[in-house]
Amino acid sequence: MSSKRFHIAEVLSIATQIALPSPGREYVIEGIHAVLDHMCGRSIFTHEFPEAYALCRPALLKQFPIMSDPVFEWKTQMYRRELSHMDDDDKLRQCENITFQMQVLFGLPEFVDVEALPEGAWKSVSIEEAFGKKPVLRVDLPAVEEDQNG
Repeated sequence: MSSKRFHIAEVLSIATQIALPSPGREYVIEGIHAVLDHMCGRSIFTHEFPEAYALCRPALLKQFPIMSDPVFEWKTQMYRRELSHMDDDDKLRQCENITFQMQVLFGLPEFVDVEALPEGAWKSVSIEEAFGKKPVLRVDLPAVEEDQNG
């Protein structure tokens, strides 16, 4: 297993299930995706995200036991409750503060080393497995009449 360094906000995003921005990333999902990609040993596809998340989150909580602490979980619930009553601009500002507050409250460093999953732990998920045999996207286009003068 290999380890790779990530900003604590990226790990907290997975542990708390609150999307927290991290420095140097334009979109929050980039950091979350980077952690999951590393842990799974390859770049995961969008349709594989739920399964990768479900597999990696418990492994992260095991690597960082403080994130399973009852006080940590209580504080996470408090943040979720606060965020549910805010408009989007206030949510963004609060999410930027949550990382710092969690660092101070629980003594978390700015960067942490995340271990990859053991070899063979991640199995690819086909689109059929993720969505069943139904089409993922169906587009019905109107028939186009050909120009007879053509």
